[in-house]
Amino acid sequence: SRFLVRDDKPATENKRVTQYIEESYYSIPALAISEARRELVRMGREAASVVSLSAEALLQEDSRRIDEVIHVEQDLLDPLTHEIEYFIDRLMEEQHLSSEQKERCFQLKALLIDIERLGDLAENIAQAAREKIQDQVSFSEGAVTDLLTLVQHVVETVNLAIDAFEKDDDLLASLVCQRESDFDHHYYRSRQSHIDRMNAGICSAEGNVLFTEIIRNLERISDHADNIGIGVQRHHQLMKAI
Repeated sequence: SRFLVRDDKPATENKRVTQYIEESYYSIPALAISEARRELVRMGREAASVVSLSAEALLQEDSRRIDEVIHVEQDLLDPLTHEIEYFIDRLMEEQHLSSEQKERCFQLKALLIDIERLGDLAENIAQAAREKIQDQVSFSEGAVTDLLTLVQHVVETVNLAIDAFEKDDDLLASLVCQRESDFDHHYYRSRQSHIDRMNAGICSAEGNVLFTEIIRNLERISDHADNIGIGVQRHHQLMKAI
């Protein structure tokens, strides 16, 4: 099979990163959409993996895991994003797509953006972990406890969101959205606890900057997982309307 390559892509970048999408599928929109979805599920699994890996890198101060997160993000997730986006854009130029198929393409592109951002934010956390190691920044016991709570919640929610997408499960999607609301509660409680530690002189200035940056990235990851859940719910609404 022939790999989809952009006309403007340098030859050095022509390394296959996709597994399912093919140029020959453009003439069969139903197949093309199905395979684009499979590719996106695969990308979602990889993104969920690096979210978990970045959290481990942070909590365990593991340089090897930091490097792995950055490698997967830059060498797999970023190229996959470009290939899937290009494939869907090309597919949408086909004149024989139904209105429902065009709507599904728009939905897949929206989900692609959210899955891409999961990888970007995981890389942010990995970079923060590297800074923590290099600058020898320590977190208080209370900060570590709060991080553990937020990290565990986010990792579970992201995996649940990808499960909901893969299985096209409306009930799982609803649970993802509920968990995002629960995360907001944990997030604001952690922020207030952090402010209390700062006021008590327990947290250093360097620790303050890193902790605030990390929990903000975790919040954004939770937001994008919520978007994935909402995307699954909207697809179900579209199917009911047909």
